Amino acid sequence: MASINVRIDDDLKARAYLELEKL
Repeated sequence: MASINVRIDDDLKARAYLELEKL
């Protein structure tokens, strides 16, 4: 379960990073 939460957190961070690169 914890590993899944980490994976989701990493996905959210990657998404936020891509959004920042668009600006």
